[in-house]
Amino acid sequence: MLPTIAVVGFSASFADDPLPVLLQQNRWLEEYFEINTLGDHITHLVSKPLRNDETVFQAIFNVSPSLRDFMKKHGDRIILGMNSCKIYDRFHVKRCSICQLFGHYHKECSNKTTPSCAICANDHETRLCKISFDETDKHSCINCKRGNSGTRANHMASSITCPQYVDAQNKVKRLIARLN
Repeated sequence: MLPTIAVVGFSASFADDPLPVLLQQNRWLEEYFEINTLGDHITHLVSKPLRNDETVFQAIFNVSPSLRDFMKKHGDRIILGMNSCKIYDRFHVKRCSICQLFGHYHKECSNKTTPSCAICANDHETRLCKISFDETDKHSCINCKRGNSGTRANHMASSITCPQYVDAQNKVKRLIARLN
């Protein structure tokens, strides 16, 4: 399992293939690839706009542990166009859109006949929920309820602050650290 990073803060003009520009504008990165094979150390997965500002883009990459360390030593910043972009670690946790459990997606779900709603934690598909995203006082997390961890469940299963999600992310972080 390779580390995944997000390079955040560039314009749409670089979204299709940011890698050549990254290498051209960041001499320290170019130096790294003079002694390392490019394809073995970095793979561009996707570029997409930020949720809160569609004029600002982020690029997601898988990188080797040695390249990730090299980026940290250079301040976790990279130039792309006229922008100084921040580099963040991403610890992706799969969450099924049917049962809401972590570790798989809907295609691999063994609970396809028993859906759980990501909004209210009831036994129906999320897309059929009568509660809106704005009705936060009615949100309930099925994973926190299942986990019976004593934590509050007054959030959606898709919340990035969900204690169960944070625990799953921490497991991924530990696994990546152990493998590297």
